[in-house]
Amino acid sequence: CRGQLCTDLEETIQQRFHQNLFAVLIPALEDPEPRAHAHAASALINFCEGVERDTLLPYLDPIVERLLKLLHNPAVNQTQVRRYVQEQTITMLAMVAYASEDTFAKVGVLV
Repeated sequence: CRGQLCTDLEETIQQRFHQNLFAVLIPALEDPEPRAHAHAASALINFCEGVERDTLLPYLDPIVERLLKLLHNPAVNQTQVRRYVQEQTITMLAMVAYASEDTFAKVGVLV
């Protein structure tokens, strides 16, 4: 639902409600339920599509940190769920890299 709203109301949400959305979606990447990880990453993908670089930058480190943890998370046992979480995570990393432009290159060195 959040992901669809991010798509339908892209500019309004990105400009006016980015703090509220990031405050909910970033912690959801650490939820105990793997499906919540995938849904949070999916909503972030929708939100970050077309997001201004300056809007994203304050959240870049916590997003990338959590996404990298998800990629290396052995706690996700079900193969199908794990694959879906990984797909969403990799897509989100690509979206963040694109939206953050040169700043992600500095983060990528740390990966």
